[in-house]
Amino acid sequence: MVQKLSLYAGQGVGKIDRVMPAAERVAELASGLEQESEIAGAAREKLQLRYA
Repeated sequence: MVQKLSLYAGQGVGKIDRVMPAAERVAELASGLEQESEIAGAAREKLQLRYA
C-alpha cells in the first residue's frame, strides 16, 4: 500500500513512482478497511471469550 506522504514544500514528491486510477486506489483502501475490520472483530471475540 502507498505510504502516507507529506507533500509540504515538495517533500515526499520524489517518492511517488506512479499515478494510479482513483477506482484502483479506492479498492486498495477498501480492502485495507476490510482486513482491519476482520482483525478488530477477531480481537473483540477473543476479549468476549476471555471475560465471559
